[in-house]
Amino acid sequence: MFIMTSISAFGIFYSPKSTYTYRFNCNGYADVTITFTNLTNFYSIPVYIDKYTLPDTIIVADDKGNLLPFEFINETMLLVYTYNETSTVIVSYTLNNFSIRNYVYEAIITPYTQSSIVLPKEAGLIYFNGSAEVSVYDDSITLRYNEPGTYLIEYICETTQAFTTTTPSEPYTDANTNPLFNTYHLLWIITGTILVSVSIYLLSRRKRRVEAIITTTEVDERDIEILKALLEGQETISGLAKKLGISKSIVWRRVNKLADQGFIEKKTLRGKTLLNLTEKGRELIEKKEKK
Repeated sequence: MFIMTSISAFGIFYSPKSTYTYRFNCNGYADVTITFTNLTNFYSIPVYIDKYTLPDTIIVADDKGNLLPFEFINETMLLVYTYNETSTVIVSYTLNNFSIRNYVYEAIITPYTQSSIVLPKEAGLIYFNGSAEVSVYDDSITLRYNEPGTYLIEYICETTQAFTTTTPSEPYTDANTNPLFNTYHLLWIITGTILVSVSIYLLSRRKRRVEAIITTTEVDERDIEILKALLEGQETISGLAKKLGISKSIVWRRVNKLADQGFIEKKTLRGKTLLNLTEKGRELIEKKEKK
């Protein structure tokens, strides 16, 4: 059954009815959505995902929001069971394959059909390979690839006009005969220097803040919300993200931190991570509520 279904579904993978959408952010993660349409008479389909996908963030559903079962074939492929009951499958997950060098974010993606990459509003595109159509909508840069492949995207966050500002056109004036000329350009130099310095400071602070998010051990209000959500019973990363209305990547990082501290217990069952509140976690909630 799997082999025949894979061969049939493989053609759909490369049809215009399937798309990958990558939404990058400035925290070193990307939210990915793969959409399949025009599926009929398929009991199951293989879904190719990016390497370094966070397994606990994967959600598979139909267009009505009904969850669909799936299993891992390997780190870059899922087998989704449609049971011939849906013509649309939506797979979403969080991708963590970014590196940061000199404040430049680098990400390698491997879509298996046409794809769109949406950069954050505060981002500036530095480099991309392949043949992509680049456009700007609502202050966000979007790249569109029509073919599958492996693509490198580089961008920088919190850019300023200091790198692109030019002086307005003025009639030529001899600097030696007009003292205002020197004053005017001196002000431009000072302003540009300040803007560049502020930009470098903000970028370095952004990098430190990203590292702090990953390494901090302090329990804050958001952590307590996650713990309280587990009072209702066992949950998954995706379930917590949906219940709390926050991104799966944020939940994933915080759950790992809380598990390391002994407040949450993690168990893996059939490729999914199940979360339970420990007695230590219950005591922490009671302690916080008494304050």
